[in-house]
Amino acid sequence: MFQAQYLFYSDTVSLFSPWMVRRGDNIQIVAEALAFIGSSPELSVELYTKNSEDPGDGDPLGTALTITSVGPASKEFSGCDELVRYKYTYSSSSANSYDYALFRMLSPVWFDDVLAP
Repeated sequence: MFQAQYLFYSDTVSLFSPWMVRRGDNIQIVAEALAFIGSSPELSVELYTKNSEDPGDGDPLGTALTITSVGPASKEFSGCDELVRYKYTYSSSSANSYDYALFRMLSPVWFDDVLAP
């Protein structure tokens, strides 16, 4: 979790978070958009996952969480590998360098699959 992060617009901007160790089979994430400046803003949060011995950026898990208005949004992902991280992407239909998204990520909720007897 972090307090707030700005992503400034220049065509489309993407940013990866640091890798985190998985704490369960599945994860529920919550992103909260605090402010948008720009026309038709869109903030997407993708979850990437990989095993520790695998090189590269990892693979996206499922579809992205997409936020187009101020407020919180959540999404569940299942099938996490050993490491996970977020990829944040902000885009706007206007081409102004002062367009931005101000957002924060809340602490994720980890949970395991339940195997019925």
